[in-house]
Amino acid sequence: MWKWNKLQELVWVLWIVKVFVGATIVPSTALMATKGLKESSVM
Repeated sequence: MWKWNKLQELVWVLWIVKVFVGATIVPSTALMATKGLKESSVM
């Protein structure tokens, strides 16, 4: 077993979380932005 195996695991977990969070936040932010644009253009 390698000493940095746990560190590598942690890095992988953090990377996966970052990807999941990014995949969740980006579309919702874009959706809110387009929604706000539509509302402001209507007014």
